[in-house]
Amino acid sequence: SAKVLAVDAAMKASGIRIDELMQASGGPPVIGGTAALDMTAQSRGASARALAEALSGKLSTKLSGGGQGQLPISELDLTLDLPGVSKQATLQATAVYNGEKVTVSGTVKDPKSALSGNRFPATVSLTSAPVTAGFEGTVQQAPLPGLDGKVDLDIASVGRLAAWLGQPLTQPDPGPVKVTATLAADGPRIALKQATIDGKALKASAEASIDTTATPRRFDAKVVVREADLDAYLPPADGAAGAQKPAPGQQAPPQSGWSTEPIDLAVLRDNTGKVDVTLNAVRYRGLSVEKGRMTASLSGGTLTTALSDIRTAGGSIAGKASLSDTGQGVKLAYDASASGLAARPLLTAFAGTDRLAGTASFAAKGTGAGRSQKDLMASLDGGGSFEFLDGAIYGVNIAALLRKVGAAGLSDAAGQEQKTDFAELSGSYVIRDGIVENKDLKMLAPLLRLGGGGTVDLPKQTVDYTVDATLVASLKGQ
Repeated sequence: SAKVLAVDAAMKASGIRIDELMQASGGPPVIGGTAALDMTAQSRGASARALAEALSGKLSTKLSGGGQGQLPISELDLTLDLPGVSKQATLQATAVYNGEKVTVSGTVKDPKSALSGNRFPATVSLTSAPVTAGFEGTVQQAPLPGLDGKVDLDIASVGRLAAWLGQPLTQPDPGPVKVTATLAADGPRIALKQATIDGKALKASAEASIDTTATPRRFDAKVVVREADLDAYLPPADGAAGAQKPAPGQQAPPQSGWSTEPIDLAVLRDNTGKVDVTLNAVRYRGLSVEKGRMTASLSGGTLTTALSDIRTAGGSIAGKASLSDTGQGVKLAYDASASGLAARPLLTAFAGTDRLAGTASFAAKGTGAGRSQKDLMASLDGGGSFEFLDGAIYGVNIAALLRKVGAAGLSDAAGQEQKTDFAELSGSYVIRDGIVENKDLKMLAPLLRLGGGGTVDLPKQTVDYTVDATLVASLKGQ
């Protein structure tokens, strides 16, 4: 009429080949199948603004077949109902993903606020056999995207979920995991108020926040790990190590040396804050960490990390390191120590070797600065010491080898255990301009004394070292 504008629209389509449509638009065929579409829209109003505010409609689409594209989605049935921009909009969808039925539902209680870029109430839920998830609260769009409400995640089986997502695990199934979190969004401030992870192999809680009103941005996080068997979530160590080895007959790639590219850590000046992690009953590669604390703080372009009273392998580890953006490159400093550690399980877990055993202690301290990796290595200065007591070197019997040489190869060394016991293996070193020098390597073992000295040139990645081994007529050192 002359005073009211009316819009009534309807559209139906069928037989749409989704994969062909995507290829025609220049994109890859993400999903396949044949789609059908049914859409209606109505509105009444005296102006364009009134028409927009009075808009209502419904969209239904179905996908038959499918499963041939990059995403294994088929039998999609989706309905979006918008009774009006001031009334609750609803979404209902079902589909089959990789053989499992998935149901998704959602509501937007105030579509007008959502379309205007304002905060709006919403709910969403996902239900399937491998996983269920849901959110209920409000959605913030500006100045930062954020959620204000409760999030739930329930994984019936981590192994089944990984296989369903096309990433099957190579280790036994870690079992179920539940995650609950309360989120808060207040303009430029986003917070994770309460979060808990409760699984068969992992139990932890966390709190975190970020504030963009400050310059630089400020963040804070606290994590408490009550129990964590990381082995349950990691692939077998043998498989991981094997993947790094060259194929038979294939040579390992040559070392390319330290990079000369400038190190850019300017991002460190854009943020400030701290992260505090408390550890209890953590297991990694068969090694147990009974307790400990890790912290990281960022301020003024300097990242400082610290390990406090890490109790593992029968001993303790402590240390501190800092990395700074100086504007002319980076500056590094570190100071670490350990005592009373059972060396074999520690080296097995972190270095992939079980050839050295004993009660280990060490100390290391140093500094460096430079614009690139190469500059940093060439500037390193510091020193340290190490000591292994009442241990053994597995895979070689040094005394037996020396006796065999002395007997012109006529000894029975081949039948003896391939292990060298020792009472002490120790030494110290200094680092000057990236060159590590050791002069006092010492090993005391039954019938054997071993000493050595030399240098390791870190910038050039070369080693110049001499080891002297002597047979003695004494069982001291056993």
